[in-house]
Amino acid sequence: MVAYYNPIEMEMAEFFPEMASRGQGFFCLRPFMGGLLTDRRVDRSSLPVDDRFRHGDWDAAYEQFGMLQADLGTEVSSWTDFVIKFGLCHPLVTSLIVGLNSIEQVDGVLDAADGNYPDRSVFARALEIFRSIGA
Repeated sequence: MVAYYNPIEMEMAEFFPEMASRGQGFFCLRPFMGGLLTDRRVDRSSLPVDDRFRHGDWDAAYEQFGMLQADLGTEVSSWTDFVIKFGLCHPLVTSLIVGLNSIEQVDGVLDAADGNYPDRSVFARALEIFRSIGA
C-alpha cells in the first residue's frame, strides 16, 4: 500500500492494525506534506505573503500542526527531522517516498533516517489529535 502519511495526514493509520494482521507493509508518500511540515514553514506568520501555505486552504492543516506543536513541541528540535523519524517509527511503514530538491535535503533525510525513531506513543498521540479534529 502506498498513500499519504505524516503527522497530519493520518487517514491510512486507521488501517495499520488490519494491514499488520495480514502481514502487509506500507510506503509513506509525502511525509513533509508538500513542504508544510518542515522547519522552514513551522511559523506560518513568518512566511512571505506569496507563499502557498499562507493561503486559507491550509488553515486546517496549520491548526492541526499547532496542536502537534503544543503536544510534542518540547520533544521536537527539528520538525524536518521529526517527520522522517515519525514516518519510520511505526513497524508497518517499510519505506518513505520523499520529494527532494537539493543535495542538502538528501543529506538531511539520510541523517534523520538513522534508526533512532520516536516510540509508538508519539504515533498514538498524533493519531489522537487527528481523530479529535474529526478529519
